Amino acid sequence: MRSLHTILPLLAIFGSIVFPISTLFSRRYIYEPWARTVSVLVSMCGFIWGAGRFILDHGNFSKSTDVVLDDVRRFCCGIGVGLLVAFIIAKPYKKVVDEKSKTIA
Repeated sequence: MRSLHTILPLLAIFGSIVFPISTLFSRRYIYEPWARTVSVLVSMCGFIWGAGRFILDHGNFSKSTDVVLDDVRRFCCGIGVGLLVAFIIAKPYKKVVDEKSKTIA
């Protein structure tokens, strides 16, 4: 169980780096401007969630500080998951058919 507490934050941090890069620099899809902003916000929430887990695991804080950090971490997780669900449901992209002419399907 201890390894799950290590792997999940690492995946969140890695995903929070990959998700906005893939959204901002995609050649196969053209994303709406709001979707690019949402991807950056989701990445920030994911990074805070993952880094917060490491801080809580390796930090030596008082009980009240641990509770506040855990609450901030859970808040960011909720915001991030909510924005990610909105991003997935809306499908804010158009597929590029021909990369040379950038024709939209």
